[in-house]
Amino acid sequence: MGRKALAAAFDMEGGFNDVVASLAPGANLPAVLATLDALLEPYGGLVAYGRADQPSHRFLTDEIAQQQVMATTIPAIFLAVAIFLLHGMLDRLIRAQREQIAALKALG
Repeated sequence: MGRKALAAAFDMEGGFNDVVASLAPGANLPAVLATLDALLEPYGGLVAYGRADQPSHRFLTDEIAQQQVMATTIPAIFLAVAIFLLHGMLDRLIRAQREQIAALKALG
C-alpha cells in the first residue's frame, strides 16, 4: 500500500515516528530532553532519551570494547603458544645434538 493512502486511512497525514536532534557542544542534555518532551507531548510523543540510552549506541559501544579486549588478548595467547612450541623444539634439538655441541665447544 502506498504511503499517502496508508496515512489517509489512519488519519496520520504529516505524521512521523521518530525525531532526531543534534546538540551543540556544551548543550544541557536534560534541559533539551525536557523541552522535547513538552513539545512532542500534544502529538503523542512518549519520552525523549539521549544517545547513551539508545540500544544501537549501547550495542556499538559494547562491540568496540569487545574488539579492544580481543586485540590485546589474542596476540598474547598466540605469542605464548609460539614461545612454548619454540622452547620445546629447541630443547629437543639441543638434546639430540648434545654430543656435537660438546665436541665443538671442546675444539674451540
